[in-house]
Amino acid sequence: MISDSSTVITKVADTLSIEINTGPRSKHIQEVDTIEKLLLAWTSKRILRCTARPLYSINVGKPVGRLLKGVPEIRNAHQAALQKCAMKVCLVLIQK
Repeated sequence: MISDSSTVITKVADTLSIEINTGPRSKHIQEVDTIEKLLLAWTSKRILRCTARPLYSINVGKPVGRLLKGVPEIRNAHQAALQKCAMKVCLVLIQK
């Protein structure tokens, strides 16, 4: 049986990506997503870095996530925020 801590570690590890710079600017980044790319980067002595995958790059097989510290009952806080947004939208629609 898998313990809870190893499950959390696995989920966090899935959201990380190994990257290399492909150019001088910060937008010239390539994710190393295969063993072949990793070996090529390693043998060409490229600098590898491990970062959290950005939220906009979510895709099948590429999960993203964020770690939050000190947020009790995140589902309740999220639902309350959604209800506030829905109320503001209703108020705007009624006023027009």
